[in-house]
Amino acid sequence: MATKQTGPQVITNLRELINVRTTKTVPFLGQKIEINKLTLAECTEIQKLASEITPETPEKGFELLRHVITVGVPAASDFNEDDFNNFPMDDLNKLSDEVLKYAGMDPNSK
Repeated sequence: MATKQTGPQVITNLRELINVRTTKTVPFLGQKIEINKLTLAECTEIQKLASEITPETPEKGFELLRHVITVGVPAASDFNEDDFNNFPMDDLNKLSDEVLKYAGMDPNSK
């Protein structure tokens, strides 16, 4: 008698999972929006951009915010600066925080 396998398939070659994206849904402006779990390369790029923020270059913070959302939110992957300018800042910050938390980079952890 064969046993019935339940749950996810056991992967024997980790390479099969390269470029597989996991997603989840989060609230945004009273709606639900899908976010991606970031790759190591995307997290490294975010850390690099964050390290460039200084008191003399506050605009780098906005660049970082836009980058996090464009890589972490499929529905915003083609947004330009003007598109971002039409959203409330607080909501963009919350969305960015959700993307970072889902990637394991919680911006509010100490």
